[in-house]
Amino acid sequence: MSDTLAQSIKLVFGSEGGYVNHPRDPGGATKYGITAATLGAWRKLGRKAMPPEVAALTLAEATRILDKQYAQPIRYAELPSPIDYVVFDEAVNSGPVQAIKDLQACVGAKVDGNIGINTLRAVQGINDRAALVRKLCTRRLSFMRRLKTWVTFGRGWTNRVNHVQATALAMIK
Repeated sequence: MSDTLAQSIKLVFGSEGGYVNHPRDPGGATKYGITAATLGAWRKLGRKAMPPEVAALTLAEATRILDKQYAQPIRYAELPSPIDYVVFDEAVNSGPVQAIKDLQACVGAKVDGNIGINTLRAVQGINDRAALVRKLCTRRLSFMRRLKTWVTFGRGWTNRVNHVQATALAMIK
């Protein structure tokens, strides 16, 4: 795992926090951004993980899941910094397909939810990474505002996206 991915995972852990099981969260029991469904699939349980199983999730296992289930589908290692972090955080929060679609829309690539060579070229052709960070975060919040759970989680999501944006902008050299 690259140093930048390790740093991004630490940042996501900071945003996601520990174990939660909010009754209005459709993801149910969650720890470190890993939902019961994701953990059940990862462990090949044939069902969602039970809340005590989610609560017992270790940082080490969560790190492996975040790498395999979120970083690899967005081709994290091939994205420039800090775009890698911004897309990764959205992938953990809203799913890799949504994060990829938002990235594709922001760089003018075909929006299909799969990162291929054309999307990578479009991203790498962006010279103003700060503008792309802002555009991605604006688009992400626009998507979230349309979710039925916005009333419950909107304030926290806004704080998270604002933190991601500020952190990503600080990464630009």
